[in-house]
Amino acid sequence: MSAVPSTRAVQRLVCGAAHAITDAGLETELIFTHRVDLPCFAAFAALPASRHLFLAYYSDFLVHLRVLRRRVMAREGAGGPGDIVAMLDTPTWRASVDWLREIRAASGDPSAANEEALVAALEEVQREAVAVVRQAAIEVFGSEQWEALVVVSGSIGPRGDGYVTGGRMSVQQARAYHSVQVEQLKRAGAHMINALTLTYPEEALGLALAARAVQLPVSINFTVEKSDGLLPCGTSLEHAIAAVDAGCDGYVSFFGINCSHPTHVSPPPPAPDPAPWVRRLCMVRVNASEKAHAELDNAAELDSGDVHALAHAVAQLPSEYTS
Repeated sequence: MSAVPSTRAVQRLVCGAAHAITDAGLETELIFTHRVDLPCFAAFAALPASRHLFLAYYSDFLVHLRVLRRRVMAREGAGGPGDIVAMLDTPTWRASVDWLREIRAASGDPSAANEEALVAALEEVQREAVAVVRQAAIEVFGSEQWEALVVVSGSIGPRGDGYVTGGRMSVQQARAYHSVQVEQLKRAGAHMINALTLTYPEEALGLALAARAVQLPVSINFTVEKSDGLLPCGTSLEHAIAAVDAGCDGYVSFFGINCSHPTHVSPPPPAPDPAPWVRRLCMVRVNASEKAHAELDNAAELDSGDVHALAHAVAQLPSEYTS
């Protein structure tokens, strides 16, 4: 059983009554467009100094949402099958203890060895991150309307690399590690948890259990490889989704794929009706580049891909994966 949604936007999203547009590419934009240094690809490191850039980034998505909603409502009416909300991720994908420790150790900060100090610092990081998304939403939609249209999703990334499965945690270890950030994001006011770029099912299940413990809705997103459409650990999407669902009694609101080009996503097996795991897969957030993860890790320059080929590939995605 999933958590009881806290706002109208979250309720419509997790119950399948609304589609969502998401933000995407925050770190890439900060690094390559604005030349902001992000140690360990950690967007939170640019707060609060570059807060204006975050506000502009989120506001741009929300302005597009407003235009899109007007077009859809003119065609279908409010609350119709095309109802749309925004699901905006906080800039906290790397805002967990191990990553902050690595960032501070690299700069020679002695607090890198003090876990209590790291956890305290991350508490403020989560508050600032949620606050900047809320501010952008209020500025675009107003204080009375924004929570009906915007979901503030607390972004959580893997403990290790997002493209490579290194040391694998047990489910219990993953739950203990991610509970710190999950609890902090709830206190900061996040509406739900959005776990991104996960590479193996045990970490995903641990994270789902951490969210269940504090009754926050959670979405789980895996990344898949160009060569075979499997998770970096070699597991299929079918097995990973089934394992997580079995381990948390179906608590996850929905599953997704992220940080993969649409051509890397394998179609579901043909069947008269979608398999249970296929019905649970509701979101795809793609990479513009067709390069494999290893190629992207070693690239010296941004590969922005071919926008026309990307649009065509997205349009070819199985409808079961995006509905």
